[in-house]
Amino acid sequence: VGHDAALESHFSNGTGVVICGSKLAASATNLWTLDFLAENLGDEPMTVYESRTHKFMYYNLANNTGNYPFTPPTKEMQMRFSEFHR
Repeated sequence: VGHDAALESHFSNGTGVVICGSKLAASATNLWTLDFLAENLGDEPMTVYESRTHKFMYYNLANNTGNYPFTPPTKEMQMRFSEFHR
C-alpha cells in the first residue's frame, strides 16, 4: 500500500509518472527476460518507438488543437518481437 496507493491515484488520473523503488511490478523484474517475452508475446505486431537520443518524451498530437508546429521526438513503427529482439 503506501506509495503504491499514490501510484494508483496517478494511473487513474492519467498523470505521467516515473516509478522508482516500487514493489508494484517487482515480480516482473526477474520473470520478464528476453526469452520469456519472446515465448509469451509470440509473433504479433506491436508498436515500438525509436529515439535518436535514447530519451523518450510522451506526446499526443491529437491534443495539439492549436496546430502548433511540432516535430515528434520519436518515430513510431510496427514490428514483431522477434525483429525487436535482434
